[in-house]
Amino acid sequence: MNTLALRIASLLPAAARVDRRGMTLVELMIVVAIVGVLAALGGMSYSKYIQKGKVTQLKQYAMDIARGQEQFRARNNRYYEPTTMYSASLAEAQRPEWTNLLEFSSTVGHGVTIEVEANVGGACTICPAGVTPTGAGAENAPWFGVLVTQSELGNDALMVFFANDMPEPIEILP
Repeated sequence: MNTLALRIASLLPAAARVDRRGMTLVELMIVVAIVGVLAALGGMSYSKYIQKGKVTQLKQYAMDIARGQEQFRARNNRYYEPTTMYSASLAEAQRPEWTNLLEFSSTVGHGVTIEVEANVGGACTICPAGVTPTGAGAENAPWFGVLVTQSELGNDALMVFFANDMPEPIEILP
């Protein structure tokens, strides 16, 4: 009997032990939910990061045009207004106007257009609401404005505006 009791006692701890390898379904669902939330947050942050990069590039285009405008004015006592908008699809025959007169030869990305307006006095037609360059509307006061647009998916567009009296380009929010 003594041996039977010892055998039963030796079997009980082994039976009470459960060999757990892996995760339960509930634990797995919690992990999947956490990974999903982190992926969603990461995706939103990444899209904002990409948009900031695009806006920075558009601002750089506007500053390059502004530098060319100031150099043109130093030589000619007025700002230059190109006859065409600059884009990736601009014909080679029209590029010298931008390259020679505004010293702008950047290769712009697909969907980017640059529109420049310059005048002596007169009203600004490309200016966003509430923004008027110094000299616009004043007699004999030269001014220029640069509107850089990049079309996005759908009807969205990133827009940056810069004028001769602004310290830096501004982003126009849709």
